[in-house]
Order: sequence, then C-alpha cells, then structure tokens
Amino acid sequence: ARRYAVALPRNLLNGFCKIKPLMDFARANPSALPPKESFVPTLRVVQVHYMRKLWDKLGTFDEIDMDGDGAISREDLTERFAAVLGHPPSPLLLYHLMLAMDRNVDNRVCAKDWQRGHVPGFEGYKWIAGTHD
Repeated sequence: ARRYAVALPRNLLNGFCKIKPLMDFARANPSALPPKESFVPTLRVVQVHYMRKLWDKLGTFDEIDMDGDGAISREDLTERFAAVLGHPPSPLLLYHLMLAMDRNVDNRVCAKDWQRGHVPGFEGYKWIAGTHD
C-alpha cells in the first residue's frame, strides 16, 4: 500500500466537518499522526504572512532602523510606519509586527532576524510553530 504525507487542518481528523474517511483513518492509525505539538494554528500562519507583507511595504532594514543602531526597535518601527503609512500602528498591530520578525523575542529585530524573516522556506514555518533559536 502507498503512504502519502499531506498537510491538513488537524481538527479534520478529530471530526470537524465530519469527514468520515479522515476520522476513520485517525482512529485506526494514531501512530501515523504527527505529535500534537507539531500543530501550527492556521491563524498564526496567516498573521505572520500578512505582517511580513506589511514589513515589506515599510522598506529595507536600514530604512526602518531609524536611529541607525543596527537593530529595529518598537520605536523605530512606529516612526517608520507613521512616515510611510501616515499614522502610527495600533499597539496590537505593533505587537504582531514585532512577533512576526523578532526571532529571539528580545523586542528588537536585528539583521539576523530580518534576514531569516525574509527567506522563504521550511525554516520560516518551523519558526511560526514556535521553534526559536
């Protein structure tokens, strides 16, 4: 028998939308399912995607690093956001913008964070799931 690896919302296996073949597979093959901690909430993927698109609108790393200290702070981001878009970001938007790029969660986006945030691929999606380095 052939085996396939597929990505799908985990809750489909638990009965969401009542897709019987998926529910039956999950019940019959619990060891074939990935661990629960490997789950990435869809909302998180969508948030990071759109926050990174917004970062792209704000310019280059050097343009956003308003004080030129080699890292983007919340203050730098707020100032650049207002300069480009005409108003400062809300506190919630600022939080999500930083969360999308601040890999080591130190409230600053350094050049390494910036580079990794702009490189597509699996590494980025591991980070979305919460694996920080």
